[in-house]
Amino acid sequence: MKYHSTNNPLIEATLQQAVFAPLANDGGLYMPDNLPKIPKAFFNNLSAMTMPEIGYVVANTLFGEDIDSRSLKEIIDYTFSFDIPIIQLEENIYVMELFHGPTLAINDVSARFMSRLVQYLSKKQAANKEIKILVATTGDTGSAIANAFYDVKGVTTYILYPKDAINRLRTAQFTSLRGNVRPIEVAGSYTDCQQLVNQALNDKELASHSIVTSGNSINIARFIPQMFYCFFAYARMLDMLGAEKVNNHLVYSVPRGNLGNICSAIIAKRMGLPIKRLVAAAIEGDSFINYSGVRKLTSDPNMQSNQARLLNLSENNKQQMTEILSSYTFDDKKIAETIADIDKRNGYTMSPKSAKAYLGLKETLKGNEIGVFIAPTHPVKFLDLVEKAVGHAVEIPAQISQVMIGANNSKQIPATYSALKRYLMTGK
Repeated sequence: MKYHSTNNPLIEATLQQAVFAPLANDGGLYMPDNLPKIPKAFFNNLSAMTMPEIGYVVANTLFGEDIDSRSLKEIIDYTFSFDIPIIQLEENIYVMELFHGPTLAINDVSARFMSRLVQYLSKKQAANKEIKILVATTGDTGSAIANAFYDVKGVTTYILYPKDAINRLRTAQFTSLRGNVRPIEVAGSYTDCQQLVNQALNDKELASHSIVTSGNSINIARFIPQMFYCFFAYARMLDMLGAEKVNNHLVYSVPRGNLGNICSAIIAKRMGLPIKRLVAAAIEGDSFINYSGVRKLTSDPNMQSNQARLLNLSENNKQQMTEILSSYTFDDKKIAETIADIDKRNGYTMSPKSAKAYLGLKETLKGNEIGVFIAPTHPVKFLDLVEKAVGHAVEIPAQISQVMIGANNSKQIPATYSALKRYLMTGK
């Protein structure tokens, strides 16, 4: 399959080109040239299928022309080597826990897929260049990419994170690693980290020495796999409730993030997944365009994000998108109150990101609709906030306690591209 730029459909790339150079020449992001419909027979058997089986069919529909079946199965089996439970929380409201992977976050799914896809594609590259993967992170993406690519031959990952903006409990998952993982503490904001990564991706001198690509969801290899768990959620709901209650009644709610999960869910729907509507939930003051009418749809030309893909999917037609997508924002006080309330009423402790998705679902669920919201992170990732809200201790999983004792191996740099480039070129 070919992939085209969100800015110009005439600018195309192969899968390998899109993965190793995720920004098109015109600054756009890549999208699949076509979205093939998955055969109805797949949906007839969906409720009995395992997550790897579902993931393989979906992945093969999009990547089958570029990856042989045996290699694709190996990629999928590695991706889904942990459980993804779905739990009923209230009447007609279910939570899909996507935090049971090695770094306790949703990003483990797409990061693990990307790591094995990069391994596969690296064997096909003409020039035997080192692959440098750059990530701007506030915690979860960096941890997942670092873990998934740890000790992958020929690949070095550079994790850029803002100084004093992330708690030690979260950064320890990547700053404690050595080998081919290079944590970089930037004396600036997350936006500064994003801008530095974008500059590196567009640096021709760097590209002449190494393959420089992104581990953020602007990369098609991170973006596409996010649709897998949409199909899995639907399969499990079919298994629990039956087709009559679920078909075209399912509402899917996710915390806003960088819009990758929302865009990939829209693609899943266009490939035939019969979900009814989508909800994007954000914090108050978020710059996301609210399709329920609160804000306007804009795309910041200075910052690459999946807003470009959302614009592309909507064909700049807001009315068309409002039929399937709505968005809601909630302030920090409401989120904390919700964490406390759910813990007290249901005995279920959730992270702030999960609480946002839950609130978005509650805001919009109607009549005979069934709602599934994503719990993207373990509550321990926001330990102080969650414990303050619920009034009791949250157990720290082994994945966290084991890395907390490790040394911090970060390189400190100012928020200047010259400092980053020197480190990427010389290691100093």
